[in-house]
Amino acid sequence: MLTNTRLGYLWCGLTGGILLMSSLPGSSLIYKVVAAHDLIRRVHFMAYALVASIPVAAWRLWTSVLASFAIAVLGIAFELLHAFIQGRTISPENVLADLFGVACGILLGMNIRVMRKSA
Repeated sequence: MLTNTRLGYLWCGLTGGILLMSSLPGSSLIYKVVAAHDLIRRVHFMAYALVASIPVAAWRLWTSVLASFAIAVLGIAFELLHAFIQGRTISPENVLADLFGVACGILLGMNIRVMRKSA
């Protein structure tokens, strides 16, 4: 089982990865592949669900609540960042995918926390 410190490093790495992927220009190969197959909303949902589930499952309740709200705010801020990147546009559908991903991640993290405590 991963320790809380390793989960913290994993969380920071995933959050940094989301920032890196959000700042890619519209002409990049990765963005073209994901956008061409209309997978962008699914990728947003899965990434934010994973990033939101780690703090809820591993950390204290108050810390995880703050981290989850921070992730939701970061999702909106990263989407607003697209206005300043050439070839990218702001998409409200991606913001909704981010927010639903955070909600799903919170629920998944709560289930993992309950399963860990019952074992």
